[in-house]
Amino acid sequence: MSSRRDVVLGGAALAAGAAFSAAAQTYVAPGQVSLAVLDSRAIKATMGRNDRLAVLGYRLGIITRSGISASTGQGTVSMQTSVELTGVSLAQVRAIADAAYADLMGQLAQTGRPMATLDEIRATKGYRLLTPAPMPFIKKPFTDARTAAIVSPNGQDLFFQHADTPLTDRSPMDLKNWRAINQMSVDLGNAVILTPVVVIDFAELSGSGHKVYGGGASIGVKPGIYVVDFFSGLGANQAKIALAGDGGRALLQRRIAVGQAGEFVKTASYNNRDEVAWWNMMASTATSDAGRPTLAYDYSSYQYRVDPAQFAAAVLDGCRAMNRAYAEAAATLRPGR
Repeated sequence: MSSRRDVVLGGAALAAGAAFSAAAQTYVAPGQVSLAVLDSRAIKATMGRNDRLAVLGYRLGIITRSGISASTGQGTVSMQTSVELTGVSLAQVRAIADAAYADLMGQLAQTGRPMATLDEIRATKGYRLLTPAPMPFIKKPFTDARTAAIVSPNGQDLFFQHADTPLTDRSPMDLKNWRAINQMSVDLGNAVILTPVVVIDFAELSGSGHKVYGGGASIGVKPGIYVVDFFSGLGANQAKIALAGDGGRALLQRRIAVGQAGEFVKTASYNNRDEVAWWNMMASTATSDAGRPTLAYDYSSYQYRVDPAQFAAAVLDGCRAMNRAYAEAAATLRPGR
């Protein structure tokens, strides 16, 4: 019955390892996110069509809850872990979005490209046609265990279009906001409309998956502050008429470890390790085959309890790094270059 013994011992090692990582691992905030990591090919054609830029808000997403499971032996071995972010409020996240937006606007201004002001953007016909999302916008993408809360800076509405999948309130066939953004580009002299998004996670989860046959199941949890790959990136739209326009999305290809911002705490655990260990001992000595458990299970939950100041500093480090990549794209992908 080695598979059950392996998973129980593995679960014990997991709990110790997760607690150790939060205290002992050190991450270095990234100084730069290169265009290669951002994969700017998706926006190259759009960014180079007009020199003028307009930033339609700044979308900051925070993963608030996640989880992972693993099993083997046709379900006879089962592990499950859930993780939750605590200690940060909506007001605090929107304040971080304020600072991230200001940083992006400052970095874009240094590229020398003409920029539309927020007042100019709001005065366009296209802006008035946009349908805002609820604040905050909460989304758990299909087949993804993570739940994200997405906000805009204070005083700004939150907008998505169909191409922002999977973190969007628009269906794949809902082109209303896409057409409104195209109209906004027309209203601003065919300006390139930028729609940045940065999504932050607080844990990197890994597991052995679900196997019909195998020697054990395992789950790994590495706490920290991360910029999420494929959720974070930059959208760009440019149009000459509202019904048609060019667009693209440059997505982050690799997640970025930014830092630590709190304490990783195990809040609950439910397992039958003692029962499985007893049966393994009895089976190894051939004493008895009675009482064999039909299921080895290990369920646990954790909280990442953040210090608000440390959390804000770490998240803003991640946003600034992404902003540098966005500004690099704006400086590099210009008409005539």
